[in-house]
Amino acid sequence: MIQANPPTLDNETYSYDKVGNRLSELLGDTNTGKNTNTGQWQYNARDQLISTPLNNFQYDTQCIINSETSQLVDTANNGNRIQSTTNGVLTNYVYNANDWLLSAGSVAYTYDASGNTLTETDGGQVTTYRYDGLG
Repeated sequence: MIQANPPTLDNETYSYDKVGNRLSELLGDTNTGKNTNTGQWQYNARDQLISTPLNNFQYDTQCIINSETSQLVDTANNGNRIQSTTNGVLTNYVYNANDWLLSAGSVAYTYDASGNTLTETDGGQVTTYRYDGLG
């Protein structure tokens, strides 16, 4: 498939390499005139998929996937990442109304009124950030 027209977008356009591997996807909305490149697909020398816009794969010497990182992005809410899985370990991401990351798994963040990170707490270890007059 080179192009599709789903009900939520005006079009989707794909590009492929000479052996048929998908390389890119472009989402278009003629109502807003906005085109979104969702990312690149990458392959190794054996034409095995090693990364997508939301996933990365590693293979062992026997061509078996031995590591996978994946993400779930909530495009309805400003494209914020809401989950990622790395080698079976799930991490959830929580945002406030300003789309500032409040937590990523067990790591928590606080912000000042301008959105500057004040603290990062990870396993009881607190990192404090300070800013000068320039931010």
